[in-house]
Amino acid sequence: KMKIMRNFLFLIVSVAVLTGCSSMFGGNNDTPMFVTMGDSAPKYADKGSWQSFVTGRWSTEEYEQPSEVKSYYDFAADGTFHCLHMVYKIGGKWTAGADSISLSYETLNGKPLAEEMERIKRGAESGRQTAIANDLFADWVVNAMTKRIQLSLSEDTKELQWGPPTPAAPSMSSGEMDINTMMSNMSPNLKRLELKK
Repeated sequence: KMKIMRNFLFLIVSVAVLTGCSSMFGGNNDTPMFVTMGDSAPKYADKGSWQSFVTGRWSTEEYEQPSEVKSYYDFAADGTFHCLHMVYKIGGKWTAGADSISLSYETLNGKPLAEEMERIKRGAESGRQTAIANDLFADWVVNAMTKRIQLSLSEDTKELQWGPPTPAAPSMSSGEMDINTMMSNMSPNLKRLELKK
């Protein structure tokens, strides 16, 4: 029974560390709250340029009621961005092309990406279970996020989809399949968020 209790307590502590203690105990009254704009979101043509259109906060998740957003992308007009997933904040630069934007990832939690990943890995070598869990989660999050390097307009031009603009479907006889198009079809679009508090 003692071993079960220790494992249970470790699980509680790990969740608190990796998801943020504030969310477990009611959060902070100063936390900004967002909703998904949905149909009221502007189209690309309303903004006129990538810089104007992409600036702001976006998420793959839907928020009908004002909510604290735990996973999002923030794009700035100066060509920088950061994305948050759990407690991991990844930053970098975005550049606009004719019909899409490209992302390069450079920092993790405010430090150079490779340097911070190495620091987390060294912490795991201590053998502490929370440090090992942090290393595993950080490695998974960073690998998943940094593979997403291109965004283009959705069909209604209100959202951002992963991958290049959707090309014409390949003929069945060609046997060709564009991996970026496959990934785009499998990944939820980024939807524009509106600050409510």
